[in-house]
Amino acid sequence: MKQIFTAGAFFSLLCAAVAQPALPPTPEAGPKIIFDSQNYEFGKVTQGAFIRHDFVVSNGGNATLNITDVHPGCGCTTAGTWPHELAPGQSGIIPIQINSQNLSGKIRKSVTVSSNDKRNPTMLELGGEVIKPVDITPAYAMFRLTTGETNVAPSTIRILNRTENPIQITKVFSDTTAFSVSEPKMLTDGKEYEITVTAVPPVSHGTNGVISVATSWSNYVMRIPAYLTVQPAIMVQPRTITVPAEVDRPMQFTVTLYSSRPNDVFSDPKASDDRIGVTLGNSMPGRAVYVLKVTIPAGYKTTPGHPATVSVKTTDPQQSLEVIPIQQAVSLSTIPSNDAMVRSRQAMPAVSSSGAH
Repeated sequence: MKQIFTAGAFFSLLCAAVAQPALPPTPEAGPKIIFDSQNYEFGKVTQGAFIRHDFVVSNGGNATLNITDVHPGCGCTTAGTWPHELAPGQSGIIPIQINSQNLSGKIRKSVTVSSNDKRNPTMLELGGEVIKPVDITPAYAMFRLTTGETNVAPSTIRILNRTENPIQITKVFSDTTAFSVSEPKMLTDGKEYEITVTAVPPVSHGTNGVISVATSWSNYVMRIPAYLTVQPAIMVQPRTITVPAEVDRPMQFTVTLYSSRPNDVFSDPKASDDRIGVTLGNSMPGRAVYVLKVTIPAGYKTTPGHPATVSVKTTDPQQSLEVIPIQQAVSLSTIPSNDAMVRSRQAMPAVSSSGAH
């Protein structure tokens, strides 16, 4: 009988304990920043769309939460107006927007939220995939010329619609007279087109432009960069030979001469100083790549005010002679020490100033 009473009493006490109402959680000491979620997956969007999300933020502490900064990780992501102060138990939103105009493929963007929470800062993330509705191949028109060339080959750009929504090209134009663009050529109606960009003479190095392609899609304009560079036909590496201040043994330096025209020829190497030896040879038969070897004798000292040079003749009509200067480093022994400079100043006679007293 005693065992039955004891078991019954224990069961009654257990039921009474279960029936006790749960106490509300005690707010954490100080401010505490809480988000409903720190991650937002937006799925798939079409390139050019704006991705927007409101992160809900609350103060789970017992002191005022100060949100001091909301800092996106890149320029395509921006933050709207957020609550700078939240009282204990109060909530608000932090609006975030991503401009997907220049994005493609799977992306993840981060936003750092700074506050007076002792666990500061807090990281928010947005992720998903940006689908390019149109492929442009190549993505830009590039023109590379050598000095003296005037015949510029055009660049062909292909435009492919990857969606099921047909597209029509309504207008094509260049923002500069340096580039002209043809009327679009239809390869597949509503799906694939081709345009031709041409550099317009006279051409100059560093010319940039943008080819705009307006379409039948609302507010959808493709912008294709165009670049033109003009490089010298002949390149020399290095452009200058630097000799040490002290040459205690013969030293040989190598200079490579290259022309983008395979039929160009380099010849007749000469040094302005008879003490310097020079040899020249074609290192790649069939290509205009030559190696110039310059030998500096032991004990060499350049003539003050008259640095030596090495020259090579070329068949380049723009520059028939390449000249490579030879400079010599300054010896540390020729630089006066600080003590010597101080002694020199002390030895100078004092200059008295005249004037009425």
